[in-house]
Amino acid sequence: LQDDWSSQSSALYKFCHTLISTLYTRVSTPGVPDLALRLFISCGSVADQCGFEEVAYEFFAQAFTVYEESISDSRAQFQAICVIAQSLSGARNFSRENYDTLITKCALHGSKLLKKPDQCRAVYLASHLWWAVEKNAEESEENKESKEGKELYRDGKRVLECLQRALRVADACMDTAVSVELFVEILNRYVYYFDQENDAVTTKYLNGLIELIHSNLNTNENSSSLDNPRRHFQRTLDYIAGREYAGVETRPK
Repeated sequence: LQDDWSSQSSALYKFCHTLISTLYTRVSTPGVPDLALRLFISCGSVADQCGFEEVAYEFFAQAFTVYEESISDSRAQFQAICVIAQSLSGARNFSRENYDTLITKCALHGSKLLKKPDQCRAVYLASHLWWAVEKNAEESEENKESKEGKELYRDGKRVLECLQRALRVADACMDTAVSVELFVEILNRYVYYFDQENDAVTTKYLNGLIELIHSNLNTNENSSSLDNPRRHFQRTLDYIAGREYAGVETRPK
């Protein structure tokens, strides 16, 4: 029965791959490349869930090929990177080597997006690829019951590298309001990983970024364009204060 299931599944995946490839290569209607990319990703996710690692890898690799060959609009590129990253973050059956290859490629494409805000957001979103979390209560319960347990893929240093790179990109934006908004979004990621007990994300980084945001807001305090980032920042500070993190200073120096 197991062999029959494997052979039938293999035939089905090959059919899906051929079908999507034919759609991609022979139909020139606008939007087809984006559709093909999403279909490849969907098939890759299903194959991963069913334990067909090599098949899943091939589908994701094909999605990257479509991205590189045919996704040229900057907004479509950003959305495609987000879709790929979200799917990869939920993958559970790749070997460490294969998973690392795919997520590194995803992060690399994100860092090369045309617009700085898109580039910044793609890079900080990519940080989640190096910090897997249990997808739901059922998965958590399965891990507790399993004698071996499934080791979640986590690399705190790579997470920090992504966040630091995103900060540099945000700082390079010419519009102060855009920069500050991105700073606050990145701060929210720092807080998330701090809550997740990522040892690489320490109070030093939270305090440094909080002070940087305060400095930018104080320097441009009369600018109405900063009203939304300022409110966003205050909500984040209120959350931090409510968590009572030891060593984190929310007030400006």
